[in-house]
Amino acid sequence: MEAIFDELDTGQLERLTEFVGPLLVELETTKERRLAGEYVTCLLGPSERKSVEPMIRAALGVERAATRERRMTEMLADGSWNHRSLTLLGAERLLRGSPEFAAYTLDDTANLKQGKHSVGVANQYAGCVGGLANCQAVVTFGVASEHVSSLIAAQLYLPASWCTPEAAQRRSDCRVPASIGHQTKAEIALDVVRDVIAWGLPQLPWLCDSAYGDNTAFRLALTAMNQTYVVGASLGLTVWRPGTMFSTQTRAPGAGRPPARLVADGGMGRPMTIASLAGLLPSEVWQNVLWRHGSRGPQRARFAAVRVRPARGITKNNHNGTVHPDDLQDELWLLIHWPQGEPKPTKAWLSNLPSDTDIITLVSLGRLRWRIERDHEESKGVLGFDHYEGRTWPGLHHHLALVIVAEQFLALERLREARAAAAASAAFPPAGPGLAATTSTQHFHDRSCAPRCHRS
Repeated sequence: MEAIFDELDTGQLERLTEFVGPLLVELETTKERRLAGEYVTCLLGPSERKSVEPMIRAALGVERAATRERRMTEMLADGSWNHRSLTLLGAERLLRGSPEFAAYTLDDTANLKQGKHSVGVANQYAGCVGGLANCQAVVTFGVASEHVSSLIAAQLYLPASWCTPEAAQRRSDCRVPASIGHQTKAEIALDVVRDVIAWGLPQLPWLCDSAYGDNTAFRLALTAMNQTYVVGASLGLTVWRPGTMFSTQTRAPGAGRPPARLVADGGMGRPMTIASLAGLLPSEVWQNVLWRHGSRGPQRARFAAVRVRPARGITKNNHNGTVHPDDLQDELWLLIHWPQGEPKPTKAWLSNLPSDTDIITLVSLGRLRWRIERDHEESKGVLGFDHYEGRTWPGLHHHLALVIVAEQFLALERLREARAAAAASAAFPPAGPGLAATTSTQHFHDRSCAPRCHRS
């Protein structure tokens, strides 16, 4: 793989081998482990297209490529190794001794496809086009700090149309395991959360957008697993007013069962949408919060944080401010962003962090979720997350796993750079305005990370 060595210097290659080698214990043979290691190196190499043929040919030349292409394709498509274990082992090594990481991130992303034979392809929502498209949907998981982040796991979402008796042949052709059925994206996410817990990874808050945060069952499941979260919430989600207390309804005279529902005390009335509640909050609740200094300067905005109970929704059953005891949820933080001059709020979050959590922590975590979008950009634009051209379930997940391992290595390199820069700044005065800094991994940062979806 001599040509690739021009892209990575000797020190980087040594660190890459040191990081990747121990992760490949899941692969059964020495040949598979060697091919997987080469694949990760190719993903970090000069080829624009990160599928097997162009990567291998860029590394070896046309005359020597055919046999290696076949072997590498077999390693991806025919290997029986566990993709989840590989990436979580990488996450364990990434997180070891790295207190910079503040949260886990959760999202999903689309890989656009032209045909209908690749595993999981359906006409479904694709964020990169802002609407329905023929694509694969992949649920993704990451770990994030303000300056460094990486994906740590990925799982294909299998639409319901792939789980019907009529789809049996298509499932067989794509080698979808018999144990894999239709799960919602939230159910897939909870399975990975359980794996993160089982692996003994550090306990950090989970961050996600309202597609997951609006899901009451998802939030309750995280709480049941003793996980904290700061999740996006739609402005139309309903909550009870801050301070609402509930009592047992008075039994009416005469025969009949005693009332089972609780009633809001003090005439607090029905639950209301977050947008409606924001307009009723007193002025002293709103604060201008500076949560970070970024490349665009100080990040400051107007927020309110109050304690509320989420509601199940405004229905005819709670028109008089009643709720069934089983539906009464614990108090959570409601964080609302309402910029000065805007006619209405723009964003909201719910969090089960402790009641003494300060607003800066809530804002910082709520705003940190964007890092997984940056991870999608890098994994697609630099590492070929959506470039896999095979059609099978094992092949796709093995490709995604090795892409994630490559991104975890980049995160380690960035942490190493940041620590070296901090040590240098402590030992030497700042450089003058005419001096420009360079780093040994500059080519990783210079490549385009513009969001894009590749068709294959």
